[in-house]
Amino acid sequence: MAKASIEMAVWDLYAKLQKLPLWRVMGGSKKRVPCGAVIAASNTAEALDQAEQFLNEGYSRIKVKISPQNGLDVIKQIKARFPLLDILADANSSFTLDDIPILKEFDTLGLLMIEQPLDACDIVQHRHIQAIMNTPICLDESISSLLDVKSAWELNSCNVINIKISRLGGVTEAINVHDYCVKMG
Repeated sequence: MAKASIEMAVWDLYAKLQKLPLWRVMGGSKKRVPCGAVIAASNTAEALDQAEQFLNEGYSRIKVKISPQNGLDVIKQIKARFPLLDILADANSSFTLDDIPILKEFDTLGLLMIEQPLDACDIVQHRHIQAIMNTPICLDESISSLLDVKSAWELNSCNVINIKISRLGGVTEAINVHDYCVKMG
């Protein structure tokens, strides 16, 4: 069993023994948080159908996978049909600094964020994109420790961190990352 899974089981057991909800044991303050869904469509019509389905299911935000060759038109169409829907874009490291003109086009769409536009190993280069974008850049695959978060913050490489318990090695490190992000605004 992976360290993160064992640690999560310990947190869960502790919460049960204390007869408290896990969110409270972990220091949370909200019983509910908005969640989103990911559009996995091969064309714009299918993406629009999925967006409508997710809205009907109660989701308030959606994530659309993008690349330099794909996604701009899909997001424009979704925004046109559902103007109040919050949209995030996930680039999965598909862009380079040469693609800045394309990223600037996404910047006009009022997205909540663009996740991981550049290579996961490149926290430094993300600062160049964040410096010229209004849309917050989110680092995901780049973040595997609190030190990564501190480096990204010091370099102004992003405004959002995607916290993944398993990538961070467990709940304790995830809480440390969360608390640091809250402290830094």
